[in-house]
Amino acid sequence: MKFWNFFHRERMTCQHTGKITLSLISFFCLVMYLAFGCTPLTAGEKSGKKAGERMVKTIDGIDYAFRWCPAGEFMMGSPEDELGREEGETQHRVTLTKGFWMLETEVTQEMWKSVMGNNPSHFKGSNLPVERVSWEDCQDFCQKLRSQGLNVQLPTEAQWEYACRAGTTTSLNNGKNITTSKVDICDNLDEVGWYLYGGMDSRSHPVGQKKPNAWGLYDMHGNVLEWCQDWSGDYPSGSVTDPTGPTSGTYRVSRGGCWLNSVRFCRSAPRCNFRPSARNNYLGLRLILQTEEAKQAAEKREEEARKRAAEEAKSLVDLSNQTSGLEAGTRIVGRIYGVECAFRWCPAGEFMMGSPEGDLRRKKNKTQHRVTLTKGFWMLETEVTQAMWESVMGYNPSHFKGSNLPVERVSWENCQDFCQKLRSLGLNVQLPTEAQWEYACRAGTTTSLNSGKNITSEDGDCSNLNEAGWYRKNSDDETHPVGQKRPNAWGLYDMHGNVWEWCQDWYGDYPSGSVTDPTGPTSGTYRVIRGGSWRNFAERCRSAIRLDCTPTVRGNNLGLRLALVP
Repeated sequence: MKFWNFFHRERMTCQHTGKITLSLISFFCLVMYLAFGCTPLTAGEKSGKKAGERMVKTIDGIDYAFRWCPAGEFMMGSPEDELGREEGETQHRVTLTKGFWMLETEVTQEMWKSVMGNNPSHFKGSNLPVERVSWEDCQDFCQKLRSQGLNVQLPTEAQWEYACRAGTTTSLNNGKNITTSKVDICDNLDEVGWYLYGGMDSRSHPVGQKKPNAWGLYDMHGNVLEWCQDWSGDYPSGSVTDPTGPTSGTYRVSRGGCWLNSVRFCRSAPRCNFRPSARNNYLGLRLILQTEEAKQAAEKREEEARKRAAEEAKSLVDLSNQTSGLEAGTRIVGRIYGVECAFRWCPAGEFMMGSPEGDLRRKKNKTQHRVTLTKGFWMLETEVTQAMWESVMGYNPSHFKGSNLPVERVSWENCQDFCQKLRSLGLNVQLPTEAQWEYACRAGTTTSLNSGKNITSEDGDCSNLNEAGWYRKNSDDETHPVGQKRPNAWGLYDMHGNVWEWCQDWYGDYPSGSVTDPTGPTSGTYRVIRGGSWRNFAERCRSAIRLDCTPTVRGNNLGLRLALVP
């Protein structure tokens, strides 16, 4: 992992400039002070919230205690003479114009399990910090809490450090400095955090056992690193207001040091970065809770954007409902959140699903059987792109970055969230059933490829597949922009290779006889993926290929395509 130490901060100050004008209110306060010894209220006191004030929210019977972090400014970065300082910790003034509530401790395993239904942690204990969670996992956790009325998110890096310091300018948030930068014991750090030497048993510890900072926040030093919302990047050279980091990147920031780190990496200033998919037994999180004012403002912006998107989607819905007399492959185009989306018509019909016994590398789970689809549907012309995904979901989880590249590193569950957001606009979309997927892929063909040709090699170069898809022999080990290869007879691109595409069905054995409008088993452990990917040999990119995958899995070869039902 790559460590960047970045933060020493001067004591937060309030600067008062200009002349004081006595209003009736200030005059009244002065009179009250002179008459009764009352001190005029500060702005923070008027709002009813002081730094460190505690508020508890209960979700699923579990208390989430938050501490108030008022608006203010501080010096982000560390002074050049700070012990343990590393290159890149350039100090710069940061102003945060809005206060926020920060979770008093790191998210515990009890909290995580109650929301997510699992506990990925290596070190088990209900009051231990959850770990082995990726930045992407944290986004899912926050989304599930938001759906239960707790408007949380990961803190920005600036919010994290501001809350950690709580007005201090020293290398630790107890107002003290580290006494060594090495793997050694440091009494000052022992007071506030678990680190490599101080923890000795090399593991995480229950939250809230060490001394809190001035605002009542525990374990900001050590125990587990805490994910932040920001992409990692260089600090600005001048003053900034409400920074949120770079607009894109490869790595996400994590802060605070952990039980595995030496003293120097557990100061208030160091920063670390990881790929958003990284999971380790020293990577956890802490939440911030938006104020009601900020929540309402965000909800207003989201609602305005949703209304605009719904207006765009309406024209696409109207087009999709006009299905009478359409020929296979008829194209309709619309916009969703400003991004163009094209669908192709797949009429009702029947086909032989699976592969014939003579098909190269045929397996028993691809037994041929007749399938009848009684209703036509629209299939997205390409795989869902990163531009489409980000416009709807607000983030881009993909490993290979590019607006016209297929989105990847999305789980089946992520795809359900994506579809639900589109359905809220009036678009009746879902992942295709496995039968719909293969029917659309084949487009009337019976060969192993939808070009009407067969693969000529299982694991070598295949000229026939080169025409239609990206696979191991021509992909250069990465995804490619959608729509570059030859489409099938119905105008659908990239049904072979590029990324695997999630289907709606649970995975199970094919039926032995004919079926109508099949939707797969009613329950199961794995979901179906179809089509092969950039990393697979030709035999795994055939029209009939089917694999099973855990619904929570994400991979840089896992994406999706949508079916739109009129």
